Formats: sequence, structure tokens, C-alpha cells
Amino acid sequence: YTLSQATVTARPYCFRNLARNTLATPSNKSLPRTPTAHLLVSFVEDYGKLDVMSDVNAWDRLNPLARSRLVWWLWAVIWVGLVAGYYDRRWWEVFVVGFSAAQVILFLALFDGKVSPFPVQVRIAYLLWVAIGSYVPSCEILMHITTVGNFANIALDYCPLARMMSLLPWNRNHPMSWDLLVRTFLTPPSKGRFQPKSQPADSKEK
Repeated sequence: YTLSQATVTARPYCFRNLARNTLATPSNKSLPRTPTAHLLVSFVEDYGKLDVMSDVNAWDRLNPLARSRLVWWLWAVIWVGLVAGYYDRRWWEVFVVGFSAAQVILFLALFDGKVSPFPVQVRIAYLLWVAIGSYVPSCEILMHITTVGNFANIALDYCPLARMMSLLPWNRNHPMSWDLLVRTFLTPPSKGRFQPKSQPADSKEK
């Protein structure tokens, strides 16, 4: 269990792997260990956990229930603002657009500033949707559409925007087809990221 300080300093990753492989083998479990050896084992295990966690974003560290509740409440708050906008348009122009922008910033932070994750894409698209619907008079119909669509999202877990976004070239694994469109919009609601219903085996052979 003795390694020179120079080796540890010069080759930290090699040291980590060597220590993991050497100290974790079943044949070494029966060997007597000094307090120093126990400390070394503890350090290697803790360092390994930190190294693995460093590759995990904040979103993945949240448990599924916390993620589900966070998403539901964020969309529910926006829907309240959408309904209030029918009484005072400023709710759309200030609250809905502002809260949607804050949601984009939050999810960028949760995904380490990356725009490629699907949840981030959906929220950026939604911000653009409500911004156009709020500030372009001829596009007010977008606000009516999202009021209905957001209610379907929070009440039925059916998100029309996520389904539309899944059809973009970089989000799908199959070529665009009528069958894909049908499966995308008629697949029953589900928790988490939307995935179209699998294509039947007989259809794949055609």
C-alpha cells in the first residue's frame, strides 16, 4: 500500500485507477490494513464519487419526483398568467414573457448552459412563441393556442409543443413521414420527455 509522493503528485489519475484496482480486488480484502491504508481506501472511494458526479448536471441530480413537480408548477404558473391575460393584456406582455424567460435561464443553469438538451429547446421555443404572440398584434392567436395547449400539458401531460419539437431533424431518429406525424400526435400522454409510440413490426418491414 505504499506509493511514493512523487508518483501520487505526478500521476494523480493513474494513482486513482491503480488504487481502485489494487485495493478493491477480492484477494486484498482479507489482507490486514493499517490506518493509513484505510484512509487511502476512503480517499479513493470519495474521489471517485466526486469524479463521477462532476459529469452529471444539476437536472440529473434531482430525483424524478422533484423534476416532475418543478416542471408542473412552472407550467401551471404560466397558465395562470395566460388566463389573466384575457382580462389585462399586460399579463401576457410582462408576466408570461418574463416568467418564460426566467424559465429558460433556470433550465440553462440546470443543464450547464447547454441549449441542446430537449427540455431547454422546448422552453426557448416557448419563449419565442409567447413573445411573438404577445407583441405582434396579428399573431395573437398564438396566445389562444398556448392557453389550450398549456392546459392540456398540466392536466393531461399532453404537451403539443414538445411533440412538435420532437419532429425537428436533430430531435428525431426517423425520416419525416405521415406515419411519424400520426404517431407523434396520437401517442397517449406520458411523464417525462415525449417519445413517439414505437412503429409496429409489420410496418417497419415495408
